[in-house]
Amino acid sequence: MYGILSKIWSRETAHPSYRDSWSEDNKSCGQCCVTALLVQEVCGGKIFECFVNNKRHFYNEIDGKIYDYTIDQFKGPVVYERVRERKRNTLFKSIDVHSRYNALYYAYTQIIGDSK
Repeated sequence: MYGILSKIWSRETAHPSYRDSWSEDNKSCGQCCVTALLVQEVCGGKIFECFVNNKRHFYNEIDGKIYDYTIDQFKGPVVYERVRERKRNTLFKSIDVHSRYNALYYAYTQIIGDSK
């Protein structure tokens, strides 16, 4: 999954406050929410939120195992505490999240379609 994600993350799919920090060398920067939504769509499981450097961070839990495909955007370790489960419908209330997710999902379908 990481291989696909690293091909489809873009400045467009990054959170607006992280777009200036996004680069080809730091592709996962600002991608955590839309990535967690896409991973849940494809693989199931739950989405959780924690805080890293006092900022919200999203990741997945599937069959009791943590999957954090955007962890490499951080310089230090991520401590998964003070977590809460987040629901898709709540996250999609944000027009920005919905728009970025649609761009990421479209890019995903282009890669998957090309690999069939």
